[in-house]
Amino acid sequence: MEPKEERAAAELRRSNAEANKLAAEAGKLEAEELRLRRSVVKDAWMIGLAVFAAGLAALQFANSVGWL
Repeated sequence: MEPKEERAAAELRRSNAEANKLAAEAGKLEAEELRLRRSVVKDAWMIGLAVFAAGLAALQFANSVGWL
């Protein structure tokens, strides 16, 4: 190979290695995104349940003091 071709081949190998690193990082970020989305959904459910429980407690209190 000529020096110019060798440099081009080396640059191509470096570019491919960088592309592989970026693809791996993208995969990790996608997995993290999925984990965070699931966490947000879980948190929303927990907040909803807490609000529901607070509503039931308020109704029970109102009933116990004769407001209902």
